[in-house]
Amino acid sequence: MKIELSRDNSNMSLVDQIFFGISERIDSSLLQRGTILPSVRKLAADLGVSIVTVHKAYKRLAKEGYIHIYKGKGAFISDRHKNTLSKYEKKTELSPFHWQQTIDDYIHRAQLVQYLQFSNPIQFATSVIYPKLLPTSLLAETMKSLVDKDPSILVRYCETQGDPELRNEMKKFLNKVYQLQIPIENIMITSGVQQGIDLVARSFIGPGDVVIMEQPCFTGAIDVMRSRGATILTAPVKQDGICLQTIEELCDRIKPKIIYTNPTFQNPTGTVMSEQNRQILIEIAEKYDILIIEDDAVGDLYFNNTTPPKPIKYWDRNGHVVYLKGFSKPLSPGCRIAALAASGIVFERLVAAKATTDICSPLLTQKAVLSFLQSDKMSPHLEKLRIALEVRRDRLHTYFSTHLEQLITYRQPMGGLNFWIELPCKYNAEQLLYQAVEHNILFLPGSACFAKNPRRNFIRLSFSSVSDKDLDEGAERFANLLRNSIK
Repeated sequence: MKIELSRDNSNMSLVDQIFFGISERIDSSLLQRGTILPSVRKLAADLGVSIVTVHKAYKRLAKEGYIHIYKGKGAFISDRHKNTLSKYEKKTELSPFHWQQTIDDYIHRAQLVQYLQFSNPIQFATSVIYPKLLPTSLLAETMKSLVDKDPSILVRYCETQGDPELRNEMKKFLNKVYQLQIPIENIMITSGVQQGIDLVARSFIGPGDVVIMEQPCFTGAIDVMRSRGATILTAPVKQDGICLQTIEELCDRIKPKIIYTNPTFQNPTGTVMSEQNRQILIEIAEKYDILIIEDDAVGDLYFNNTTPPKPIKYWDRNGHVVYLKGFSKPLSPGCRIAALAASGIVFERLVAAKATTDICSPLLTQKAVLSFLQSDKMSPHLEKLRIALEVRRDRLHTYFSTHLEQLITYRQPMGGLNFWIELPCKYNAEQLLYQAVEHNILFLPGSACFAKNPRRNFIRLSFSSVSDKDLDEGAERFANLLRNSIK
C-alpha cells in the first residue's frame, strides 16, 4: 500500500494525509472488506513517520467506521454499510487474491467509481443528461448510414489531431458561439474533456510539481493530478468563481505550473466566474508564466436566456490557456468527443502526448458528431435541452424550498447539471449516503470534490440524470431521508 506524504504542513497534517490516503482507497474499493492493513510499526517505517502518527490515523479510521482493530490480530477493513465484520473475517481467513494487496500501485483517488457501483432506480450521483433528452436515435442512424456507405471507416485510423473535417467544424462552432478565433491547426479532438485534462497533466506535471485547483473541484480533475504525483494547492470557489486573491498569494509563495479551473457552471457548485475575474486570471498567468486548464464541459447549458461570459481563452494572447470544450454531455457521452484548443509548443507537446496515449480518437464517432454539426441541428437541440434542464431545475428548487427550507442551504444554479447542497455542519453526507441506498436513491457526497481537507456536510445532486417521474419520486425520497436524519 503506497501513500504519498507531503511534509508541507500548511495544507494537511501527516495524520490527515495517512487517514485520507487509506480512507480514499477504501471508498473507491481499492482496499476490500476484510483486508488486513499493515501493522502500525511497519507502516510507520514505510512512510518514515513516528508510530504515534500512524496510531492516531488508525484510531481515526476506526472511529469513523473504516476499520476494526482487534488487539493481537491487527486492523481490518470494515463493511461500512453494516459497520461490522462477519465471523468469516474475524477468523482472518483470506481470499485467494489477498496477495495482490502487496503490490504497490499509484492510484490515488478514483472517488467517483464507488458511487457508480450501486444499481438503483434513481441515480442523482452522476452528472450526466437523461438519455431521452439527447439526439441518440439520430446519432445511431447516422452511424449506421456511415458504416453502410463506407465499411472501411471501422478499420481506419485518422490523424492524431482528429478528423480534419470535424476540426474545421469545431473551428466554426467556437467562432460562432464564443467568438473564439482559433485556427484549425490549433484544434485537437480528444476522447472527452477528461482526456484533455489528462493530456495536459501527463505532458507537464511530474511528482512534486505544483498545481492550483478549485476547492471544491471536479472529481475527475483531482484524480488526474493525484495520479501524476502533483502537489495540489487549493483556492476556494466563491460566488464569482475561484478566489483570485488566494491564487496571487500562492503564486507569490510558490510558483505553480498549472491552474485548473471550470469557470462556467462549475462542477460541483454551479458558480460562474465573472468576466472581470477571467481577465484578471489571464493577467496572473502572464505575470507568473503559468498554464491555465479551462474546463468548459457544459458552458452552453445556461438558463433564463442568460448567456455566461466568454471563455477565458477569449482573452488569451500569449498561449497561456488550454481550452477544453466538451460535447459529450450535451450530445452523446458514448461518443466521447471534445475539442482541445492551445497554441505554440504547448500544443505540439499535447499532440505528441495524444499519439502515445491512444494514437487517435475513434473515427466513426467523430464522423457521427461531424454530421450532426453540419446538419444545423446543434443550435435547436441545445435550445430545447436548455429548456428541459431549466424546467427540471425549477421543479427541484420548488420542492426543496417548500419541503426542506429549514434543513439545507443551496444556491439556485443558473446553468449546468447540479445542485450543490450544504447540510448543517454536524452532519456527514457519506453516512447519509448509506441510508439513501436503502431508499433507492443515490447522490454524490461532496467530500469527493475536495482535494484537501474535505468537508463532509455537502452533497452534489444532479437534476439532469433521471426521468421526469424519477425526478419527482427521488425528490420526495431525498426530502424524507433528510427530514428523518437531520434534527
